[in-house]
Amino acid sequence: MIKIYRYLLISLVIGLLLVGCSQENPSDGQNEQTASPTVGQQAVVPTNTPAPPVLILLASPESDPAALSNLQAQMEQIANQQGMVFEHRQILEVETAPENLRLVVAIPPASNLSGLAAGLPGSKFVALNIPGVSGTGNLIAVGGGQPSDFQAFLAGYIAAVQSDDWRVGLIYFGDEIGRNYKNAFLSGAVYFCGFCNPYYPPYYEYPVSYEVPPGAGAEILQQAADNLISQGVNTVHLAPGVETDNLYNYLVSDGMRFVGTAAPPAGLEGNWIASVIAGGELDITQVITGVLNGQTEFQSASSVQISFTGLSEARLTHYLEILAALESGEIDPQGGVIE
Repeated sequence: MIKIYRYLLISLVIGLLLVGCSQENPSDGQNEQTASPTVGQQAVVPTNTPAPPVLILLASPESDPAALSNLQAQMEQIANQQGMVFEHRQILEVETAPENLRLVVAIPPASNLSGLAAGLPGSKFVALNIPGVSGTGNLIAVGGGQPSDFQAFLAGYIAAVQSDDWRVGLIYFGDEIGRNYKNAFLSGAVYFCGFCNPYYPPYYEYPVSYEVPPGAGAEILQQAADNLISQGVNTVHLAPGVETDNLYNYLVSDGMRFVGTAAPPAGLEGNWIASVIAGGELDITQVITGVLNGQTEFQSASSVQISFTGLSEARLTHYLEILAALESGEIDPQGGVIE
Protein backbone atom coordinates (compact mmCIF):
# COMPACT_ATOMS: atom_id res chain seq x y z
CA MET A 1 0.00 0.00 0.00
CA ILE A 2 2.82 2.33 0.92
CA LYS A 3 4.39 1.58 -2.45
CA ILE A 4 1.21 2.62 -4.14
CA TYR A 5 1.23 5.97 -2.30
CA ARG A 6 4.86 6.54 -3.26
CA TYR A 7 4.08 5.80 -6.85
CA LEU A 8 1.14 8.25 -6.84
CA LEU A 9 3.25 10.94 -5.13
CA ILE A 10 6.04 10.59 -7.67
CA SER A 11 3.52 10.74 -10.50
CA LEU A 12 1.94 13.90 -9.06
CA VAL A 13 5.32 15.61 -8.78
CA ILE A 14 6.21 14.71 -12.35
CA GLY A 15 2.81 16.00 -13.57
CA LEU A 16 3.24 19.32 -11.77
CA LEU A 17 6.71 19.71 -13.33
CA LEU A 18 5.32 19.10 -16.82
CA VAL A 19 2.54 21.65 -16.31
CA GLY A 20 5.08 24.25 -15.18
CA CYS A 21 7.24 23.73 -18.29
CA SER A 22 4.24 24.02 -20.60
CA GLN A 23 3.30 27.41 -19.05
CA GLU A 24 6.84 28.80 -19.41
CA ASN A 25 7.17 27.93 -23.11
CA PRO A 26 4.38 30.26 -24.42
CA SER A 27 5.82 33.06 -22.37
CA ASP A 28 9.22 32.49 -23.93
CA GLY A 29 7.69 32.41 -27.41
CA GLN A 30 5.81 35.64 -26.73
CA ASN A 31 8.98 37.37 -25.63
CA GLU A 32 10.69 36.28 -28.82
CA GLN A 33 7.82 37.60 -30.96
CA THR A 34 7.78 41.05 -29.33
CA ALA A 35 11.57 41.32 -29.43
CA SER A 36 11.85 40.68 -33.16
CA PRO A 37 10.25 43.94 -34.41
CA THR A 38 12.39 45.89 -31.97
CA VAL A 39 15.52 44.44 -33.50
CA GLY A 40 14.22 45.27 -36.98
CA GLN A 41 13.51 48.89 -36.07
CA GLN A 42 16.98 49.38 -34.69
CA ALA A 43 18.49 48.15 -37.99
CA VAL A 44 16.90 51.03 -40.01
CA VAL A 45 19.49 53.86 -40.32
CA PRO A 46 17.91 57.30 -40.88
CA THR A 47 19.23 59.19 -43.98
CA ASN A 48 19.47 62.95 -44.63
CA THR A 49 17.39 64.44 -47.45
CA PRO A 50 19.78 65.41 -50.32
CA ALA A 51 20.19 69.13 -50.91
CA PRO A 52 18.42 70.43 -54.05
CA PRO A 53 20.54 71.24 -57.12
CA VAL A 54 21.75 74.82 -57.55
CA LEU A 55 21.16 77.12 -60.53
CA ILE A 56 23.54 80.13 -60.69
CA LEU A 57 23.33 83.34 -62.71
CA LEU A 58 26.88 84.66 -63.09
CA ALA A 59 26.72 88.40 -63.82
CA SER A 60 29.28 91.01 -62.84
CA PRO A 61 28.49 94.57 -61.69
CA GLU A 62 29.30 95.70 -65.26
CA SER A 63 26.57 93.52 -66.79
CA ASP A 64 23.65 95.17 -68.55
CA PRO A 65 21.11 95.91 -65.75
CA ALA A 66 18.09 95.34 -68.00
CA ALA A 67 19.42 92.00 -69.27
CA LEU A 68 20.33 90.98 -65.71
CA SER A 69 16.89 91.80 -64.31
CA ASN A 70 15.06 89.99 -67.11
CA LEU A 71 17.24 86.89 -66.93
CA GLN A 72 17.12 86.73 -63.15
CA ALA A 73 13.31 86.69 -63.17
CA GLN A 74 13.26 83.87 -65.72
CA MET A 75 15.84 81.79 -63.88
CA GLU A 76 14.09 82.19 -60.53
CA GLN A 77 10.91 80.88 -62.13
CA ILE A 78 12.74 77.92 -63.67
CA ALA A 79 14.39 77.11 -60.34
CA ASN A 80 11.02 77.06 -58.59
CA GLN A 81 9.53 74.80 -61.25
CA GLN A 82 12.50 72.41 -61.21
CA GLY A 83 12.88 72.25 -57.43
CA MET A 84 16.26 73.98 -57.59
CA VAL A 85 17.95 76.71 -55.55
CA PHE A 86 18.66 79.94 -57.46
CA GLU A 87 21.69 82.13 -56.77
CA HIS A 88 22.99 85.31 -58.39
CA ARG A 89 26.75 85.58 -58.07
CA GLN A 90 29.10 88.26 -59.31
CA ILE A 91 32.16 86.02 -58.88
CA LEU A 92 32.42 82.24 -59.04
CA GLU A 93 35.47 80.12 -58.29
CA VAL A 94 35.96 76.38 -58.38
CA GLU A 95 36.80 76.30 -54.66
CA THR A 96 33.64 78.17 -53.64
CA ALA A 97 31.18 76.46 -55.97
CA PRO A 98 28.34 74.48 -54.34
CA GLU A 99 28.88 70.70 -54.37
CA ASN A 100 25.44 70.22 -55.91
CA LEU A 101 25.90 72.88 -58.61
CA ARG A 102 23.86 71.86 -61.65
CA LEU A 103 24.04 74.79 -64.07
CA VAL A 104 25.70 78.21 -64.41
CA VAL A 105 24.39 80.80 -66.88
CA ALA A 106 26.91 83.60 -67.54
CA ILE A 107 26.29 86.93 -69.32
CA PRO A 108 28.78 89.57 -70.53
CA PRO A 109 31.25 90.58 -69.42
CA ALA A 110 32.59 87.25 -68.20
CA SER A 111 36.01 85.65 -68.06
CA ASN A 112 37.62 82.27 -67.38
CA LEU A 113 34.47 80.31 -68.21
CA SER A 114 36.59 77.62 -69.85
CA GLY A 115 38.64 77.27 -66.66
CA LEU A 116 35.52 77.06 -64.50
CA ALA A 117 33.94 74.46 -66.76
CA ALA A 118 37.12 72.37 -66.72
CA GLY A 119 37.38 72.65 -62.93
CA LEU A 120 33.74 71.66 -62.41
CA PRO A 121 33.17 68.82 -64.89
CA GLY A 122 30.03 67.67 -63.10
CA SER A 123 28.26 70.99 -63.76
CA LYS A 124 27.09 72.63 -66.97
CA PHE A 125 27.83 76.17 -68.13
CA VAL A 126 25.99 78.37 -70.61
CA ALA A 127 27.82 81.38 -72.07
CA LEU A 128 24.95 83.62 -73.14
CA ASN A 129 25.77 86.17 -75.86
CA ILE A 130 29.43 86.33 -74.80
CA PRO A 131 31.73 87.14 -77.75
CA GLY A 132 34.73 84.93 -78.32
CA VAL A 133 33.55 81.97 -76.24
CA SER A 134 33.47 78.61 -77.99
CA GLY A 135 31.36 75.78 -76.64
CA THR A 136 33.14 72.56 -75.71
CA GLY A 137 32.36 69.72 -73.32
CA ASN A 138 30.20 71.01 -70.48
CA LEU A 139 30.49 74.63 -71.71
CA ILE A 140 27.76 75.62 -74.16
CA ALA A 141 28.05 78.90 -76.07
CA VAL A 142 24.67 80.36 -76.99
CA GLY A 143 24.17 83.45 -79.15
CA GLY A 144 27.77 84.69 -79.04
CA GLY A 145 28.11 84.74 -82.80
CA GLN A 146 24.62 85.83 -83.72
CA PRO A 147 22.70 87.83 -84.46
CA SER A 148 24.85 90.87 -83.56
CA ASP A 149 27.98 89.59 -85.36
CA PHE A 150 25.95 88.81 -88.47
CA GLN A 151 24.22 92.19 -88.25
CA ALA A 152 27.52 94.07 -87.98
CA PHE A 153 29.28 92.07 -90.72
CA LEU A 154 26.39 92.46 -93.15
CA ALA A 155 26.06 96.19 -92.38
CA GLY A 156 29.76 96.66 -93.13
CA TYR A 157 29.50 94.64 -96.33
CA ILE A 158 26.46 96.56 -97.62
CA ALA A 159 28.03 99.91 -96.70
CA ALA A 160 31.21 99.05 -98.64
CA VAL A 161 29.27 97.92 -101.71
CA GLN A 162 26.97 100.94 -101.72
CA SER A 163 29.48 103.65 -100.78
CA ASP A 164 31.45 105.82 -103.16
CA ASP A 165 35.15 104.86 -103.23
CA TRP A 166 34.87 102.58 -100.15
CA ARG A 167 34.50 105.62 -97.87
CA VAL A 168 32.72 103.87 -95.00
CA GLY A 169 32.63 105.03 -91.37
CA LEU A 170 31.36 103.60 -88.08
CA ILE A 171 30.61 105.11 -84.65
CA TYR A 172 30.37 102.60 -81.79
CA PHE A 173 30.47 102.31 -78.01
CA GLY A 174 33.88 101.46 -76.54
CA ASP A 175 32.86 98.51 -74.37
CA GLU A 176 33.41 94.80 -74.96
CA ILE A 177 30.21 94.37 -76.93
CA GLY A 178 30.84 97.52 -78.96
CA ARG A 179 34.38 96.56 -79.88
CA ASN A 180 33.25 93.10 -80.91
CA TYR A 181 30.58 94.75 -83.09
CA LYS A 182 33.23 97.04 -84.61
CA ASN A 183 35.45 94.08 -85.53
CA ALA A 184 32.60 92.31 -87.30
CA PHE A 185 31.58 95.51 -89.14
CA LEU A 186 35.13 96.16 -90.37
CA SER A 187 35.45 92.50 -91.37
CA GLY A 188 32.33 92.83 -93.49
CA ALA A 189 33.55 95.95 -95.28
CA VAL A 190 37.02 94.53 -95.92
CA TYR A 191 35.52 91.22 -97.04
CA PHE A 192 34.12 93.14 -100.03
CA CYS A 193 36.70 95.81 -100.83
CA GLY A 194 39.96 94.21 -99.63
CA PHE A 195 42.50 97.02 -99.09
CA CYS A 196 39.75 99.61 -99.75
CA ASN A 197 42.24 102.14 -101.16
CA PRO A 198 40.48 105.32 -102.38
CA TYR A 199 41.01 106.63 -105.91
CA TYR A 200 40.93 110.31 -105.01
CA PRO A 201 41.78 112.44 -101.94
CA PRO A 202 41.53 112.55 -99.03
CA TYR A 203 43.57 109.37 -98.86
CA TYR A 204 42.62 107.48 -95.70
CA GLU A 205 42.57 103.78 -94.98
CA TYR A 206 38.92 102.78 -95.13
CA PRO A 207 36.73 101.79 -93.43
CA VAL A 208 37.29 104.21 -90.54
CA SER A 209 35.74 103.98 -87.10
CA TYR A 210 35.35 106.22 -84.08
CA GLU A 211 34.90 104.95 -80.53
CA VAL A 212 32.79 106.81 -77.96
CA PRO A 213 32.35 105.93 -74.27
CA PRO A 214 29.11 104.19 -73.29
CA GLY A 215 26.44 106.76 -72.49
CA ALA A 216 28.25 109.52 -74.39
CA GLY A 217 26.34 112.76 -74.70
CA ALA A 218 25.47 114.82 -77.76
CA GLU A 219 28.73 116.79 -77.74
CA ILE A 220 30.95 113.70 -77.85
CA LEU A 221 28.77 112.10 -80.52
CA GLN A 222 29.04 115.25 -82.64
CA GLN A 223 32.83 115.14 -82.29
CA ALA A 224 32.76 111.56 -83.58
CA ALA A 225 30.64 112.67 -86.55
CA ASP A 226 33.04 115.53 -87.30
CA ASN A 227 35.90 113.04 -87.25
CA LEU A 228 34.23 110.91 -89.93
CA ILE A 229 33.34 113.95 -92.01
CA SER A 230 36.93 115.20 -91.91
CA GLN A 231 38.14 111.86 -93.25
CA GLY A 232 35.95 111.99 -96.33
CA VAL A 233 33.42 109.36 -95.26
CA ASN A 234 30.23 109.30 -97.32
CA THR A 235 28.45 106.23 -95.87
CA VAL A 236 27.94 105.92 -92.10
CA HIS A 237 26.75 103.15 -89.83
CA LEU A 238 25.80 103.93 -86.23
CA ALA A 239 26.15 100.84 -84.04
CA PRO A 240 23.26 99.77 -81.79
CA GLY A 241 22.89 102.15 -78.87
CA VAL A 242 24.64 105.04 -80.64
CA GLU A 243 21.78 105.94 -82.99
CA THR A 244 19.94 109.17 -82.21
CA ASP A 245 17.78 111.29 -84.49
CA ASN A 246 19.95 114.32 -83.69
CA LEU A 247 23.12 112.52 -84.74
CA TYR A 248 21.53 111.30 -87.96
CA ASN A 249 20.30 114.78 -88.77
CA TYR A 250 23.71 116.28 -88.03
CA LEU A 251 25.38 113.82 -90.39
CA VAL A 252 22.82 114.13 -93.16
CA SER A 253 23.52 117.86 -93.35
CA ASP A 254 26.87 116.88 -94.89
CA GLY A 255 25.21 114.60 -97.45
CA MET A 256 25.84 111.30 -95.66
CA ARG A 257 24.08 108.08 -96.58
CA PHE A 258 23.25 105.45 -94.00
CA VAL A 259 23.06 101.73 -93.34
CA GLY A 260 20.97 101.52 -90.19
CA THR A 261 19.73 99.00 -87.66
CA ALA A 262 16.08 100.11 -87.59
CA ALA A 263 13.58 102.20 -89.53
CA PRO A 264 14.99 105.52 -90.82
CA PRO A 265 14.07 108.68 -88.91
CA ALA A 266 11.39 110.76 -90.60
CA GLY A 267 12.79 112.79 -93.48
CA LEU A 268 15.91 110.64 -93.99
CA GLU A 269 14.38 108.06 -96.31
CA GLY A 270 16.21 109.55 -99.30
CA ASN A 271 19.58 109.03 -97.60
CA TRP A 272 18.76 105.53 -96.40
CA ILE A 273 20.46 102.60 -98.14
CA ALA A 274 19.06 99.79 -95.98
CA SER A 275 18.50 98.61 -92.42
CA VAL A 276 20.11 95.44 -91.12
CA ILE A 277 17.87 94.39 -88.26
CA ALA A 278 18.73 91.77 -85.66
CA GLY A 279 16.19 88.97 -85.92
CA GLY A 280 14.43 86.76 -83.42
CA GLU A 281 16.02 86.31 -80.02
CA LEU A 282 16.56 82.94 -78.42
CA ASP A 283 13.97 81.80 -75.91
CA ILE A 284 16.14 81.85 -72.77
CA THR A 285 13.73 79.69 -70.80
CA GLN A 286 13.84 77.11 -73.57
CA VAL A 287 17.65 77.24 -73.61
CA ILE A 288 18.00 76.68 -69.86
CA THR A 289 15.44 73.88 -69.64
CA GLY A 290 16.98 72.34 -72.76
CA VAL A 291 20.45 72.30 -71.21
CA LEU A 292 19.06 70.77 -68.03
CA ASN A 293 17.57 68.03 -70.21
CA GLY A 294 20.83 67.39 -72.08
CA GLN A 295 20.46 69.61 -75.15
CA THR A 296 23.71 71.23 -76.38
CA GLU A 297 22.84 73.15 -79.57
CA PHE A 298 20.44 76.05 -80.00
CA GLN A 299 19.49 78.19 -82.98
CA SER A 300 17.65 81.51 -83.17
CA ALA A 301 14.34 81.47 -85.00
CA SER A 302 15.91 84.01 -87.38
CA SER A 303 19.16 85.95 -87.42
CA VAL A 304 19.09 89.12 -89.50
CA GLN A 305 16.59 90.86 -91.76
CA ILE A 306 17.31 93.45 -94.46
CA SER A 307 14.53 96.03 -94.56
CA PHE A 308 13.66 99.69 -95.29
CA THR A 309 15.57 99.52 -98.52
CA GLY A 310 15.28 100.72 -102.08
CA LEU A 311 17.90 98.24 -103.27
CA SER A 312 17.52 96.48 -106.57
CA GLU A 313 16.28 92.92 -106.48
CA ALA A 314 19.66 91.66 -107.68
CA ARG A 315 21.56 93.52 -104.95
CA LEU A 316 19.14 92.32 -102.27
CA THR A 317 19.47 88.73 -103.47
CA HIS A 318 23.27 89.03 -103.28
CA TYR A 319 23.16 90.35 -99.71
CA LEU A 320 20.86 87.50 -98.68
CA GLU A 321 23.40 85.07 -100.13
CA ILE A 322 26.10 86.65 -97.93
CA LEU A 323 23.79 86.28 -94.94
CA ALA A 324 23.23 82.60 -95.78
CA ALA A 325 27.01 82.08 -95.90
CA LEU A 326 27.31 83.67 -92.46
CA GLU A 327 24.59 81.47 -91.00
CA SER A 328 26.04 78.30 -92.51
CA GLY A 329 29.50 79.05 -91.08
CA GLU A 330 31.11 79.50 -94.49
CA ILE A 331 32.01 83.08 -93.51
CA ASP A 332 33.44 83.92 -90.09
CA PRO A 333 31.96 87.32 -89.12
CA GLN A 334 35.03 88.11 -87.04
CA GLY A 335 37.69 87.24 -89.58
CA GLY A 336 36.60 86.58 -93.12
CA VAL A 337 36.44 83.15 -94.73
CA ILE A 338 37.07 80.09 -92.59
CA GLU A 339 39.71 77.93 -94.27
